[in-house]
Amino acid sequence: MSTITGNGTIPLFLILAFMALAGSSEVFVGPIGLALATKIGPAKFGAQMVGLNFLTLALGSSLSGLLGQLFAAIPSSAYFSIVATSAVVLGGALLLARKPLNTWLHAGVSAP
Repeated sequence: MSTITGNGTIPLFLILAFMALAGSSEVFVGPIGLALATKIGPAKFGAQMVGLNFLTLALGSSLSGLLGQLFAAIPSSAYFSIVATSAVVLGGALLLARKPLNTWLHAGVSAP
């Protein structure tokens, strides 16, 4: 049982609501990633760039599965601390790399 809820249960509605929220994020983020993949890549490699976009999604899903296996091996407080710390560290790294990445991103895009 969960440490927070004790013997209580989580309503099915809340589980479905969170799953719908997580699933709908792909509807908003997916097309943007595909458009960006075709925009920044060379014109002759549009299909390969879209394939690379899907490959990164597959890599993220695989890493998520590996991280999920860690949940059963360590205490839940340590697991969630690792996940939260990783998110903050990676978010900070992306924030620091924002300007160079933005420069590289627009280097391959020609003005319309």
